[in-house]
Formats: sequence, structure tokens, C-alpha cells
Amino acid sequence: MSEEFTEARLTPMLFGAWKLRLAAKDAADAYEKVKEPFRAWLNTHPGDFLRDGETGCFAKLQERKGSLEADTITMAEKEPELLVRLAALGCLKLDAKAFEKGVQGKRTEGEQAKAYLLMEGPGSVALIIDQERE
Repeated sequence: MSEEFTEARLTPMLFGAWKLRLAAKDAADAYEKVKEPFRAWLNTHPGDFLRDGETGCFAKLQERKGSLEADTITMAEKEPELLVRLAALGCLKLDAKAFEKGVQGKRTEGEQAKAYLLMEGPGSVALIIDQERE
């Protein structure tokens, strides 16, 4: 069971949490920078890897599968009712970037769809730990 934190216990911890956040950002920025030459070397040596025999540290590229995508164009052509049912169930979302690049302002479908694009997607709540600036 997790312990219960009170305002009195949390308030003195804020400064330490803020400093950890800064250190984490600095570390993430440094890591992004330091990994660039590894990626560049590995990109020019497909299938190879780097390994430090003393420490056992290694670097390699690992391919990852992308997210599954539905062929909604074929579905719309062959089974438009299925496409409508899936949309009504909330299973389909519009690719906003593709819409902005390809349809908006160029076709009548774009103008018709704009009436439905004002809905924001589900948001999230971010925890902000920062220091006030003078």
C-alpha cells in the first residue's frame, strides 16, 4: 500500500522535484545529442552493432513495427455501411494532417467536413513542477 502524502510533507519536496526535473531534461537533451554519431555509424553499417567488451555496453538499431492502419479507402468502396458503423462506434478518426494537406479548401468534401472538425480530442492533465521566475 502506498503511503499517504500530506500537503505539509509534499511542500518541502517541491524544490527537490523541480531540480530532478531539470536534471532529467538536461540528461535527455545530452542523450539526444550523444546518440547521433552512433545512429549515423549504424545507419552506414546495416546489420552491424557496436559493443564495448570491457563494459558490455552495446549499440544497435532495432526495427519496430508501426501501428496497424485500416484501409478505409477500400472499405469505403466495398463496404461503405461498415465504415459508417465503425465511425458511429468511435473506431475511426480523421488524420488531421492529411486532411489539412490534401482536402481542406480544395474539395467540397473538405468544406463539408470542416463543420465536424471543431471537436477537440481527449486531453490529458499534465503535472507541472517549475520554479517561479522573478
